[in-house]
Amino acid sequence: MKEEKTPEAPRPPIDFESILPQTKWCKTCQCWKPDRTHHCSICDECVLKMDQ
Repeated sequence: MKEEKTPEAPRPPIDFESILPQTKWCKTCQCWKPDRTHHCSICDECVLKMDQ
């Protein structure tokens, strides 16, 4: 006996912008800063934010 395949439900489109990390421009350093960083006024560089 042959097994009948049921048609698969259509998959929703993938929203890549919500998956990929957002890169931001640091106006002080004049460069792209990585995700989860901020510009430190003491050391004058972009540093990783501390998670609480």
